[in-house]
Amino acid sequence: MIRSLVLVLALLPLKSYAESYSLTQEHFDCMVLNSYFEARNQSENGLMSVTHTVLNRVFSTKYPNTACEVIKQAKRSSNGAIIRHRCQFSWFCDGLSDKPRDQYAYDHAIITTRRALELWEYGYDITLGSTHYHAKTVTPYWSKSLEYRTTIDGHHFYR
Repeated sequence: MIRSLVLVLALLPLKSYAESYSLTQEHFDCMVLNSYFEARNQSENGLMSVTHTVLNRVFSTKYPNTACEVIKQAKRSSNGAIIRHRCQFSWFCDGLSDKPRDQYAYDHAIITTRRALELWEYGYDITLGSTHYHAKTVTPYWSKSLEYRTTIDGHHFYR
């Protein structure tokens, strides 16, 4: 596992500019939950790719500029309520509990999110600049309009 991660990292380009993102505990917790719910059944690379996609959105002018705002971005009804199944990250508005039930997987998501942030600080982006991804089992309408970047575990990544 470590050897494959090192190999992948060795092949990734450094970012052309130094970006630093200081997270509050709240935003770190949002990123951990996002990784847990989006990729807890995947490898470390799969978990890190979710974090890097969020960071690519945070640093894009097209999306909100904090991790929690990116992760909780959703369509809302006229009264401000979140419309079910109309979120950027499906787990956030699927109507199910947002409390992790698998402690081991949650702890692993904490560790892997920290690693993903450390790699980001060194200029590594495992998603090659992706701002979107979807499960390999579906083909969303928007996938044809974006540039395919890579596939990591169960997700295809685009920008």
